[in-house]
Amino acid sequence: MKKFMSIMIACVLSLALISGCSAKDDSKTLQFWAPFTGPDGKNMQKIVDDFNTMHKGEYEVKMQLIPMGDMYGKYQTALSSSKGLPDVMAVHIERVVQYQKADALKPITESIANIGIDGNDYIESVWKATEIDGERYALPLDVHPFYLYYNTDMLEKMGYTEKDVQNISYEKYLKLASEVKPKLGEDSYGIAMWENADWIGGKLFYSGLLQRGLPTIDKKNPTKAAYNTPGADELLTNLMEMKPYATPDGVAGTDLFYGGKVLFLTEGPWMQNAVSEVGDTMNWGMTSIPQMGEHKGVWAGSHNLVVDAKMNPEKSELSEKFLKHISDSGLEWAKAGQIPANKAIHKDKEFLALKWSSMASEENLKAIKFDDLTTTKEDLLGPVGVQIGLLWTGEVATAKEALDAAAKEGEEMVSQATN
Repeated sequence: MKKFMSIMIACVLSLALISGCSAKDDSKTLQFWAPFTGPDGKNMQKIVDDFNTMHKGEYEVKMQLIPMGDMYGKYQTALSSSKGLPDVMAVHIERVVQYQKADALKPITESIANIGIDGNDYIESVWKATEIDGERYALPLDVHPFYLYYNTDMLEKMGYTEKDVQNISYEKYLKLASEVKPKLGEDSYGIAMWENADWIGGKLFYSGLLQRGLPTIDKKNPTKAAYNTPGADELLTNLMEMKPYATPDGVAGTDLFYGGKVLFLTEGPWMQNAVSEVGDTMNWGMTSIPQMGEHKGVWAGSHNLVVDAKMNPEKSELSEKFLKHISDSGLEWAKAGQIPANKAIHKDKEFLALKWSSMASEENLKAIKFDDLTTTKEDLLGPVGVQIGLLWTGEVATAKEALDAAAKEGEEMVSQATN
């Protein structure tokens, strides 16, 4: 009996020791989720690998790259069950407000101070947008606004130079697009679209609202859309003037742009990697999107790093070191086509050598605004692109009809989410 009890005690002590070791090991490992499943995933993987090499035997970051839609769905499931949550996650800026309101995020004001990060070194619009009620809930990683890509070979054949498209007006943009077929042939196009105008048209419409000083969401009642106004109807009607010069419906206009058959493409900075890989097919450049109003404004997204509210407190030092490392690794992230939120990177010689680095000028950065971030933004604005696509293909008759339908659907989604 004594022998049996001795064995049992030894087993219990062994299990306790193993459990203790596991807890200790777990406190040295950070679970990191990110939606970078495109070419930019390689750049983030290098950043993580560099961190793990620097802290080998001390800390480890385990990154999961998950497609954006899947990641947010998986996170919502984990949030509901309080199981399998990541310690740190890279999220789009709209999600910061949502998750903060759900008490899912840890305030990182103290952590930011501990690692010596100064908000004055960051792009102002995104830094301010991720501070809520006096607390910081996210560390901005980047901004990624829409740009205007252009084919310089086609420009030259048409009798223009790159100077002719810098800070281009919407009227001149249409004029140049209209000259493509007469000057270069029927197999060439002025403007690249995806299969329809839902993605590109939606982002241009949002940019136009900013440029014309028109609202997106009712500031007094954020459950209501404010983009279905006569001024917005006029803007969207103007955008439909691109149709005669655009790539055909159902055709990926980006592929035709890569093939040297399209003059203009409006897209994000992430596309520059793909455009660069085209090689000898064409020469290209980038500038700000067409100016549709009297104000500077452009649609932009932003990736931000957030920390789970239930993260093991013993991981605080590890999470702080990782946030600092990513902040300092902005140059590697810039190579993925993103504009680092940390402006100190913008002065680096390697950054300035990037073909598109001029897009990070102060003037362009000031055009980026995140003034309408609410928990309802995604629902209210989500249907807009779909309705613009239907207007583009003729399935909806007028801009007013499209915007009214989008507003109605968006408000219904908000109502369902809050009831």
